[in-house]
Amino acid sequence: MTPRDRLVAALRDAVDVPWIDAAWIGGAEAFGRLDEWSDLDLQLLCDPARADDAFALVERQLEGLGGIEAVWEPPAGADYRQRFYRVAGFPEWCMLDLCLMVPGRLDPWMDPERHGTPTVWFDRVGALRPLRDEGLDERLADRRRQMVDRAELIGHLPAKSLARGQVLEAVDTYHRMLLVPLMELLRARHCPRRQDYGMRYARLDLPADVVDRLERLALPSAETLPAFIEEARAWIRELS
Repeated sequence: MTPRDRLVAALRDAVDVPWIDAAWIGGAEAFGRLDEWSDLDLQLLCDPARADDAFALVERQLEGLGGIEAVWEPPAGADYRQRFYRVAGFPEWCMLDLCLMVPGRLDPWMDPERHGTPTVWFDRVGALRPLRDEGLDERLADRRRQMVDRAELIGHLPAKSLARGQVLEAVDTYHRMLLVPLMELLRARHCPRRQDYGMRYARLDLPADVVDRLERLALPSAETLPAFIEEARAWIRELS
């Protein structure tokens, strides 16, 4: 049994309690892309008032597997609370990524183009149905307009930093002000409903020649950075 399988075995029955409405796996499994490096992306649907109870329930199971070695809870959003866990004795990449989803705010997370087809453990309330996020296209179009205008106006800043001898600053602004919008515009062309996914899954979502070129641009030296800045700016303009 793999470490990930051990996590599944420890949690599947444990979370099947009356006050948890649904449980499912997302992430790589939802796209049929499991490999030896995959962690476990577990989502539970429950009343936010029971969120601490749900975390405690899961954490008891993890303690039984060897103990919680590290945990991180990002700031909560309107749609979910999330904690990441590393279990003692497990490979560090075999994390548990646990999201407690809020009833009534699930629909955007059910878009199969963006989040795949979940592996459903149980669904007492019929919440896990595929839905298309109809407002997404307009929101992403607004993001594109912002990125194009921003890159055109301040895309010169990496070169200015380099001219001042601020190499670290130049590399930082090059990535943030040019490569990030470039990636988003490329996604808008090749996988528009995953436009805002950043650098993740690039090899899965974009043509190989596009990714090859991006990888070259992503790793500049002090000598190649000036030319890479100009190439990235020109590519953004082509896509605008």
